[in-house]
Amino acid sequence: MINGTKTRKYCEYMNREDLITAIEKRRKGLEIAIRVYMIQGPISVSEITLRWKSRMSDGQLQIPTKSW
Repeated sequence: MINGTKTRKYCEYMNREDLITAIEKRRKGLEIAIRVYMIQGPISVSEITLRWKSRMSDGQLQIPTKSW
């Protein structure tokens, strides 16, 4: 309800498989972000510019470490 009126919100996914795929993508992204945070620790955004991408090798995530 917004301002006392009912609003209708439709699901953006066409079927259950699309929803599951979207959830799995978000979960995988969060897992990677947590791994990077646990390895590198908290970093101020104003201190660095990201110049690398994480890459997969033989199913294993390779996370670059700090170089500064």
